[in-house]
Parts: sequence; structure tokens; C-alpha cells
Amino acid sequence: MNASAAVRATDPAATPQAARASLAEAILALPPTLKEPELKAEASRICKAHLADVRSAARAALEAGGSGLTCAENLSMAQDAVIMALHELTTVRIHPATGRPTGERIAICATGGYGRATMAPGSDVDILFLFPFKQTAWNESVTETMLYFLWDLGLKVGHATRSVEECIREADSDLTIRTALLAAVSHDLRTPLGAITAGAALLA
Repeated sequence: MNASAAVRATDPAATPQAARASLAEAILALPPTLKEPELKAEASRICKAHLADVRSAARAALEAGGSGLTCAENLSMAQDAVIMALHELTTVRIHPATGRPTGERIAICATGGYGRATMAPGSDVDILFLFPFKQTAWNESVTETMLYFLWDLGLKVGHATRSVEECIREADSDLTIRTALLAAVSHDLRTPLGAITAGAALLA
């Protein structure tokens, strides 16, 4: 099965785990001979097709009298699948994480409405790139690549990059940030998104 077929065969109503696995498999199955610009373009195309399928299914379900909350949750889970697949591609083939010290772990946490796993169509994708200590050149490269992927998909991305210490300090002084981080932790408990790392989750 080629990459396009793998994604098209994905049932948007399937379990979140199945959707994530299918999308990641399709992206990682891209030929190793592809140069980086071609690899990124193909990965973006696959993700766009996946999101379009899920949005179409969500709209059809809603117009047929389905639950608005369920539609919002499905859109959120589709976004999870995209971010996880692109993160895996980025840290396996573009900026390999193998051999990196534990100080270069990255946790990607959903915040805001996305953090609550309820995304309306057209919602911003609010994410936090969380580092154990200060940002490094590798962390910066991974973050930049991920953001360009998401922008290429036409998504409106709200993002922050902070260390654990910075999160604690800013949460103490800003109620908005504190609330966003609480949503991120809540979402992390429901799905693996907040646990995407080059090592282990940092919000445990």
C-alpha cells in the first residue's frame, strides 16, 4: 500500500490509536531516497489529505444530527495524529533524536481549547514546546521544522517554547498561562500527545 492509499484507507471514525498509527505509518513509509524538500512536501500532502477526510466526515456527521462535542473531539484527535506523525518524521529522519542527551527532550503539549480536546472547525492549534532546561540548537531545529509543517498545512498555530522552570515561574505570575498549562496536563492524561518526547514525558 502506498502512502496515499494508506491515508485514504483510514476511517475517520476509527479509534484515535488506529488513526495515529495509520498516518504515522504512511508518512514513515515515504521513500528514504527523497531529499528533504521532497520529503517535507509529501508529508504535508498526506497530512492535508487526512485532515480533509476527517473534516468532511465531521461535517457530514454534524449535518446528520450528530453531537457537536463529538465532532470537536474528532477534530482534536485528528490534529493529535498529524502532530504526532510529523514529530516522529522530524525526529527520526530530519533531525534524528538518536543519541541526544536527556537535556534535549521535547514534550509537545496541547493548550487552550485544543488542550481540552475540543476543537471547533478553524480553531487555532495552541501548543507548547516544553524543554527540561534551556533551549538547545537541536530543540530549536525540531521546533522550527514542526512549526513550518503546521503552517504549510494552513493551520493557525499559537505556540510557546518554555523550559519546565519557565512554565512554573510564568504560571505563578500569570493566571492565563496557569490555566493553559492545566488544560495541557488534562489533555496529556487523556491522550499521548503531551507525551511526545525524545525520551519521556516532562509533565508527569
